[in-house]
Amino acid sequence: MGAFYNDTADMYNAILSISAVFFIPYVIMLFFVGMPIFFLELSLGQYTRAGPLTCWEMAPLFKGICLKIFKLYVLFHHMYGHT
Repeated sequence: MGAFYNDTADMYNAILSISAVFFIPYVIMLFFVGMPIFFLELSLGQYTRAGPLTCWEMAPLFKGICLKIFKLYVLFHHMYGHT
């Protein structure tokens, strides 16, 4: 029983140390990249009174973004939306 406990504790400690390595860059990127883009999309949608796909058509340079966002929505809906 002691060997099983030691192996389980070692595995638990390894998982904790590995997850901390990935969690720190995730939080940094979330605050410096993810949240500004999220608020940009929200404010553009409120300003133009349009959805997330059509609000980017106000600037010709960003017309391709609406298609990429649509593809990501479809991909994530397909991956995580169906239970």
